[in-house]
Amino acid sequence: MSSTEEADLHNLKNGKDVENKFSLNERKRIHTLNEETNVSENDPSFTDTSDNEMDETLYSKTKRQRITRQRGPGFSSLVQRLTSASPQEMPEKIRKPFYEIIEGIFNKAKRKRLIIFPNEDKKCCYEYFWSKSANRYLCCGCTILNRKGVRAHIQYENTEKEYVKHGDTGHICTPREYASLKIHEKTKNIVRAPDFVIHTFVKYGIERKTLFLFDQQNRELGYEYRVQKTTGNFLCQRCVKAGQYVVAKFHLDEKNGNYIELSEEEHVCDLRPYKDVNEHQDIILNESNFKIYPNSNETKLFVFNSKEKNDGYEFSCVAGDNRSFKCLGCQAARKTAVTLNLCKNDDNEIYLRMAPNQNHQSSGIKIHEKNGLKEEGKTGAADEDKIVKEENFLLRPNKIGISNAKLFVFSFADKNLCYEYSYRKRLDRYICIKCSNVSAKLFKNKTGSNLIELNDKKHKCEPVLYKEEMEIVPASKFIIHPSNKKHSVSKLVIFSNSEQNLCYLFFHNGQCKNYYCKACFDASKSKKVTAKLLKNSDGEDNLLLSNVQHLCTPQIYDPKQFEEIPKIPSTRFEILYNSVTRKRLFIFDIKNPFAAYIFRLNGKQLQCRGCGLSKKHIGAKVCSDATGETYVEMDESKHICKPENLLKSEVLIKRGDFEQSVKDDGNQIITTFHGKNRSSCRTFFYDKELQVFFCPNCKEKDRIVTAKIIKRNDNNEYLLLYCQHICKPVPCSSNLKKQRKGVQLLIVDENQKLHYYGFCKISINAVSKWLNADPKIEDFKPVCASFDSSYAREKNILFVDSELHKFALVFSSEAICEKVMNNICKSNANIQQQIFKEKFLVPLFDEYGGNGNVATIIDGLMNVYNDQERNEIIKFLQEKSFRQDILMELSSKYSTLESYSVEDNIIQNTREPENNGDSNVSNDAINDNNSNYSSDGEFEEDENTTEKKKPRAYATTKKKINKKDYELVKGLINGEKKTRLVIFESDRKFCYEYFWNATDKSFHCCGCTSLRNRKVRAIIHNASTENEYVEFNPDHVCQAREYSNLKVFSKNQIVYAPDFELQTIRKNGNERKNLIVFDTTNRTLCYKYSVSIMPIFVCQKCAYQGHKVRAYLRVDENGTEYVVLGIEDHICDLSQYIPVNAPVNANDDIIYESSLFQVFSQKRNKPKLFIFQSMERKLGYLFSHLKENVYHCLSCAQIPGSAKQITVEFCQNERNENFVRMKATLKHVCKVREYQPQKWKEIFVHPPNFFFYTKGTKHPHMVIYCNEDKKLCYDYKHVGKNVMKCKECHRRKHYQSALVLQDSNGNEYLQLGANEHICKPVEYEDVEGDGLTVLPSSGIVYQKQISRKSVDQSKIVKSDGFTLASENGILTNGTKLYVYDKTDNSLCYKYSFQNKSKRFKCLKCHQLNLTVSAKLCTNEEDNTKYLKLGENDHKCEAEKYDPKDIAKKITDFIVYEPNKKWITSKLVVFTSSNHLTCYAFSFCNTKKHFVCHECLSSKQRKIVSTKIFKDEKNGQDYVLFNKQNHICKPIKYNPMDYEELPKIPSSRFELLPNLSGTPNSRLFIFDVKNPNLCYEFSKHGQNFECRKCLEHPNGKKHTRANLIKNDAGESFIEMDETQHVCEIQDFKASKRLFTADQFEKSANSKEKEIITVFIGKNKNLCYKFSYDDNLQVFRCLQCKGKHITAKICKRKNDEEYFLLSYEHCCKAVARNFYPKNC
Repeated sequence: MSSTEEADLHNLKNGKDVENKFSLNERKRIHTLNEETNVSENDPSFTDTSDNEMDETLYSKTKRQRITRQRGPGFSSLVQRLTSASPQEMPEKIRKPFYEIIEGIFNKAKRKRLIIFPNEDKKCCYEYFWSKSANRYLCCGCTILNRKGVRAHIQYENTEKEYVKHGDTGHICTPREYASLKIHEKTKNIVRAPDFVIHTFVKYGIERKTLFLFDQQNRELGYEYRVQKTTGNFLCQRCVKAGQYVVAKFHLDEKNGNYIELSEEEHVCDLRPYKDVNEHQDIILNESNFKIYPNSNETKLFVFNSKEKNDGYEFSCVAGDNRSFKCLGCQAARKTAVTLNLCKNDDNEIYLRMAPNQNHQSSGIKIHEKNGLKEEGKTGAADEDKIVKEENFLLRPNKIGISNAKLFVFSFADKNLCYEYSYRKRLDRYICIKCSNVSAKLFKNKTGSNLIELNDKKHKCEPVLYKEEMEIVPASKFIIHPSNKKHSVSKLVIFSNSEQNLCYLFFHNGQCKNYYCKACFDASKSKKVTAKLLKNSDGEDNLLLSNVQHLCTPQIYDPKQFEEIPKIPSTRFEILYNSVTRKRLFIFDIKNPFAAYIFRLNGKQLQCRGCGLSKKHIGAKVCSDATGETYVEMDESKHICKPENLLKSEVLIKRGDFEQSVKDDGNQIITTFHGKNRSSCRTFFYDKELQVFFCPNCKEKDRIVTAKIIKRNDNNEYLLLYCQHICKPVPCSSNLKKQRKGVQLLIVDENQKLHYYGFCKISINAVSKWLNADPKIEDFKPVCASFDSSYAREKNILFVDSELHKFALVFSSEAICEKVMNNICKSNANIQQQIFKEKFLVPLFDEYGGNGNVATIIDGLMNVYNDQERNEIIKFLQEKSFRQDILMELSSKYSTLESYSVEDNIIQNTREPENNGDSNVSNDAINDNNSNYSSDGEFEEDENTTEKKKPRAYATTKKKINKKDYELVKGLINGEKKTRLVIFESDRKFCYEYFWNATDKSFHCCGCTSLRNRKVRAIIHNASTENEYVEFNPDHVCQAREYSNLKVFSKNQIVYAPDFELQTIRKNGNERKNLIVFDTTNRTLCYKYSVSIMPIFVCQKCAYQGHKVRAYLRVDENGTEYVVLGIEDHICDLSQYIPVNAPVNANDDIIYESSLFQVFSQKRNKPKLFIFQSMERKLGYLFSHLKENVYHCLSCAQIPGSAKQITVEFCQNERNENFVRMKATLKHVCKVREYQPQKWKEIFVHPPNFFFYTKGTKHPHMVIYCNEDKKLCYDYKHVGKNVMKCKECHRRKHYQSALVLQDSNGNEYLQLGANEHICKPVEYEDVEGDGLTVLPSSGIVYQKQISRKSVDQSKIVKSDGFTLASENGILTNGTKLYVYDKTDNSLCYKYSFQNKSKRFKCLKCHQLNLTVSAKLCTNEEDNTKYLKLGENDHKCEAEKYDPKDIAKKITDFIVYEPNKKWITSKLVVFTSSNHLTCYAFSFCNTKKHFVCHECLSSKQRKIVSTKIFKDEKNGQDYVLFNKQNHICKPIKYNPMDYEELPKIPSSRFELLPNLSGTPNSRLFIFDVKNPNLCYEFSKHGQNFECRKCLEHPNGKKHTRANLIKNDAGESFIEMDETQHVCEIQDFKASKRLFTADQFEKSANSKEKEIITVFIGKNKNLCYKFSYDDNLQVFRCLQCKGKHITAKICKRKNDEEYFLLSYEHCCKAVARNFYPKNC
C-alpha cells in the first residue's frame, strides 16, 4: 500500500473530508474503467419501464457481481473503497435555481427527474429519480454504487416557498454532465395531442384509419399517415412512393395521455392541407333519390338531381354486377365515370353509396314520365338492322386468356371477311379496334340466344379476312392432373411430340377458368399461352389452345412429379409419448430395419430432428383413413440427413438384452442389461396413465426417458426408448436384489416347448396335498400338481411332472428349494430325479438362445455345477442330437474338454462312388444349373449331423488342393438332384460342403453362406484333365461337418400314388391345390398340405404352431408324379380325410334354391343377383358380379369398417338346376332392401313412343310419351355422345338418362336408365307451343360395326406394297412405315408406330385431325407380313418415296457413362471413318432411349431418337441411324468434351483459415506454368467458389471447386466445367507470396517458431508471424481482431515460399521494433 492510500484510510477513520484527494485521483480511475468497459452511470441498462422510474432489484448482489466482472478485477476493491469513503455533504435546503425538475420520454414511458446543481455554471449535476416504494427522489449514481440512502424530497411543491430538502447521507458518485443526460434524448420523436388527430371513417364500404400530424408553424398543413393492417403502425404513403419509409407508432398511456412515437427517418414529401373527416366519408343516397329499372339484359339506375325529380344521371350495371353502377354520360364523354354501389342496411333497406371526390363530367339528362327509360330487348323496326344474330358473329378469348374478350362480326356480303372488336370493361361494350367510334353490345333474347346490338355509327375501316386464333387439341395429346395435397392447383400437360416424352406444363387459373403456360408467363409476365377445356359435338373433351408461340422450351414429362404425397404404413413407424403433450415419431428405414428417422414436435408439427440441425424442415403428419388404420403422410421434401442407427445409440434394445417381470405389488417392470457379461443394468417402471415404461433414475435428473415394447418385421420384440439415458447403469446385484426375491415359473407344453411365465406365488396345501403356482401376470393361468406327481430337485430348481401340467419352479436359493421339497416329501411324494434329464433338460436348454430370462436361469445353474457335472450335461445333450449352435456356445463357456465326441448314429445312406478320374462328373457339377442349394433355401447344419469339430484359424491367403483332398458328390436333396463339392480335413472324417452358384460360376460354402458370409468360395481349374485342382479361400466362419452325415447322402421318404392325392378346391372363385398324404395304417386319416410356391406344399396345422413341415411334388422321367417328404417331423395330429366330391354339410354352407333368388343380366353393366329373405319375395339383399361365378353384397361393401366381403357362389347341381351357396359364418352388416325389379331390368322404348325435335339449337331434343293418348310426356335434352337426360330432373340435380341405340336395320330405339323420374310429366301442348321442328332421326353419328368374318380386301396391303424402316423388325415408338400408292409406286404415305395402340398412324393426316391407321399382321400359312388398313381414307397427299429415309445399322459408336460432368449417358455416332465428325445423343430416362441434343435444342425442337440393339447372329451391338432424320449438322468430335472433370493434385493448391479462424476455409490454386499466379477461392457450403468471379463487374459467375480424397487418403481438387471470367492474380506483385530470401525463421523464448517477412529493398520494415498451435498456421502479431494467417509451402523443386491468406490490416513496423526474444 502506498503512502497516499494510507493517508486516505487514516482520514476516513477520523471522518475528515477527503474529497479533494479521493474524488480527483480515484474517481478518474473509475471513469477510465467505465470508458474501457463501455459502462457508465448513465447507462440505460440501469433504467426500467416499471412503475418505479428505477427498479431497485436490478442492483442486487448478482447484478453487482456481473458489472464488477465486466469492469475488471480492480473495480470491486475500488467500489468498496468508494462506498466506505466519507460522502460529499449537501446543504439541508436547496432552493432555485440550484435545482430543476425535467420531464421526458425514456424507454417509451414518461419519466421525471430531479436535477441538483452543485455549482452556479450548471455544467455538472446530480440526477435523482422518483421511487414509489421510498416515496421520494433517490440519486441515480449512488444507487448504482449500492448506496440507496442519498435521497431528496420537495417541500411546499408548486408554491413560492418550494425548496428541496436533502437527506443526511452525502454523495459518493461523481456529478454528471447536464447536457448529456439521457432524459434529454428522443423527446423530439414524441408527439402528443393536440399535435395529432386520428380519423376513422368508411370509404368504398371499408373502414379505414388515418393519422394526421400538424405542422408546428402552420396547423393547416401537416403529414398524413395510413394504418398498416399487419403491424398496426401508421405509414406515410407519399414517402413510400419516393422510396422512404416514415413510420409512426401509437402508444397508450392512461397516466400521462396517449402519444405518437416517430421513426428517425425524415419526410421527403411536401406538407399537405388538413381535411376534415367528412371529406373522407362516403356519400349516402336514400331510396327516394334514385329509381331502379330492371331489364332482361342489364339493370339500369337513374339518380335524381333535384327534388322535382325531372332530371338526373343515368347509370348502368358494371359487367353484369347488379351491385355496382357507372354513369353512362361520363363514359360517353370518355372521362372517369362516377361509380355507385347498391347496399343494404341492418333494416334491409337499400341505399346508394358513392365514394368521395367524384364529379360528373357530363350534364344531366331529362326524364320523360310517360315513357321512362328504354328497356333493351324491345326494339322497333328501325333497330332490327342493328341486331346481329348468333350465326353471324364469333366470341373468342384474348391472348392473356380472358374469355369472350374478342368479337368477330362477319360481313353480310362475304362471310370470310369480318370486323374485329375488343371488349372494354369500363364501357361494358365491344369497340372496333380500327375505328373506335363503332361499338357493339352483347345481350340475350327470351330464348336464351346471344345477340349483338350495333350503334348508329358506320365503319370507316375495311373488313379483313377472318383467321382463327385458337387451335383445337384432341384428348390424346393432353392429360389433366387434378389437384391433391401435394399440388394445390390442377395442372394440364400438353404433349409437344408424338412420343409424348416432351410437354408444356399449364396451371389452372381459377378466375378465368382456363389454363396458362407457367414458364411463358414467368418469362414475360404479360404474354400468356392459354388453353380452355371444352367438348366437341361428339361429347369428347378437347382443348382450345391460343395460337401464340411459346417463349419457353418443352420439358421432359415425368408422371412421378404429379403423384400424391407418399404414405408410410403403420408397420414402419412407432409413436412414443414422453408426457401427455410431448411425443416422438420413429420412422424406420426400409433397407435397415434398425435405423430410423426421429421426428419431434416443433409447435404443432412433427419435424425431422436430423434435418433440423441442417436448418431444413421436413414435416410429417399422423393420419387415419376411413377404416381407422393410421399412416404417416410425409412432406414433399427429401431427407438430407441419414437415418440414425437405434441399436448403436442404445435407443433400440433387443429382446435378449432386457427382461420383463412383475413385482410383489403386481406392477410390471423392465430390466435392461449392459456390458459384455451383463454385469450392469437399468430398471424401468410402468406408467399407467401414459401406458409406457419410464426410467426413475433419469427422472430424478429432470429427464424423462420413456420406453415401450414393440414388434418389428421379423416378429421379434424390442424395447424402444424415447431418448438416450443420462443416468449410469448400476451393478445387477444391487439393482436386482429385491426383484430376484421370488419364485419364477417355467411351463412345458404338449409339444415339449418351454415357456417363461415370470414370477409367481406358490402355496402348499398339506391337507388336500396340492401344490399351486399362481403367476403374477394376469394373462397367465395358474398351474397345480398333486403330491402324487413326479418331483425332481436340481440345485435351486424344482421340476414337477403331473398329469395336468409339466412345470418347474426356480427359487432364489437352494435352501428355499430344499425347504419346499422337504414339505412335499413328508407326504410321501414320488421323487424321481431322472425326470430332470428325460423331460426337462432338452426343452430348458432349447430356449437358451431365445429367451433372456431362461438364459439367465441356465447360466446360474451351470455356474453352480462343477466341471464334471457340466461335461455330463453337455454330453447328454450331444447324445440327444441337440442344436449344434447352442452346444458350441455351452462348450466354449463351460466345457473343460478340448473336443467332444458322440457315438455314431449313422443313418443308412446310398452314395455314389467317388470321382476316380471320371471326367463327366466335374463337368456336370460346373455346368449344372440345377445343382444349386436346396429349394427351401436352407444351408444350415443338417439334423442328422451329430458330431462336429471346433473351428480352426486359417490364413487369409488362397489355398490349392489336388483331387485326393476333395470330392464331387451327387445326391437327392428334397427330391431334387444336387451336386456338392466336399473338401476334406486332414483326417477325412470331417469336411466342408460347397454348393454350385450359377451367377458367379463358383462353389460357395454352405455353412458360411448360412452365416451371411458369402466370401468363402472354391473354383475348379483344368476340369477333366490330369492337372485338375481346386483353389479356395480357407477363411471359414462355420464348423466342419461330419462327412458321413451330409445332407446329400440322406434318403428322403418318397410317396407314390395312390398314397397321396392332389385336390383342386374352388374358394371365393379361385382355384387352390391341396395335397393329401394318407396314413400308412389307416387311409381315413391323413396330413393336409396347402400350396406355398409350386411345387412346395406346407402342412397347415403345423404352420399354425410355428413349425414348417414341407412336401415337394416331383415328376420323374416317365412323367409320373410323386411326392418327396421333407425331413421335418409333424407336431400336429392326423386329420380326417374328406373327399372333394363329398356332399355339402348344411352346417357349413347355406343353400338358396332358384325360387329364393333372381338374376338380372345387363348388357352395359355388371349382372345383378337379388336373394330374397323369405318366400314372400319382398325384401332381400342385392349382389353384384365380382368374378366368374362369385357375387358380393353391394350394401355391405359400401359400409366403412366392414372387415369381410359378403360373397356367394352361383352353382349348378347334377340336374342342371341353379342354386346359390353362401357360408354360414358370413353375416350381413347392411339392412335389407325392397325388391325393385324395374331398377335392374333393361327397359327399351321403340318408336312411335318417342321422337326427336329441334328449336333452332345445334343439338337435338327428345320427347317420350307417358301413355297411349300422347297427352303427357317427358322432355329430354342431348348431353353428349348418345346420351339424353330429362330436363326437369336435371334442374333438380337428379339424373334420369336414356341411351339412343341403333339396331342392325338402322332403326333407332331407346334404353332407359335405372333411376326413376322425380319430376311430373308435362303436357305435350306446352312443349309443342314453343315452335318445335320434328326431326326424322337424332342425327347422332354411330360407329360402323364391321363383321369379323367379312374382310375388305381393299384394306389389305401385301408385303410388296410397303416398306418397314426397321432392319431387325423390332417395333419401337416412332418406327417409320412407308406404304406405296396403288397407282404410283414412286409415291408413298408415311406412317409412325404408336406404342399405346400398337398401330401405325399417318403423320400428315394426324395434323389434319384425322386418324388413318394401319396394323402389321402375320399370315399364319406362309409366315409373311401384311398390312391391315383402318376405316378412314387419307386426306393428305402422297409424297415421294426416298430409300435414304430408312435407318441403317451403325456399329461405329461410343457410349460414355454418366459422371459428375454428365448426368446421363452419352452416345456418339461417328459419320466418318477418321472419327472427325459425329452426332451426339443424350440418354432419356423416361423413354429409355437416346435423343439428339442438337436437334432438340433447335427452333423446330425435333426429337431424333435411337436405341442400342444386339445382333442375334453375331452378338454385336449396333444402333439404327438415319442421317435424313436429323435437321442439325454433324459436330466435331472432341474426346475432351466427354471426359470427367479436371482434377488438380495437392502440389498445386494450398488451404488456409478465413478471417474468423475457421480452418481450411480458403483455397489457393496456382498456375501450372507460373507459380506466382493464383486463383483465390472461399468456402461456400461444402464447395469452394472463386471470389473474383463472384465480384466480376460483368455479372457474378459461380466457379466452383470441390475438395475430395481418394481411397489412398490423397487430397485433390475437382473443378466444375465453368470457366473463370476473372483474371488470375499475381500474388507476388500484391505482396501475398514471398520467396525464401524475403523471410527468415527464428524461435522466441517460449520456443515458438517466428517468421519475419521483410518489406522493401533495404528490408528495414517487416511483419512478424507467430505459430498458432490450434490452427497449425502462422498468424500476424500486429493484425488484432482478425486472423491474418500464412503458411510455408514447398514447390516441386523443394523451394520454400511464404503464402499469405489476406492482405494486412496493420502497417509494417521497423525491424528493431520487436525485441529479440519476441
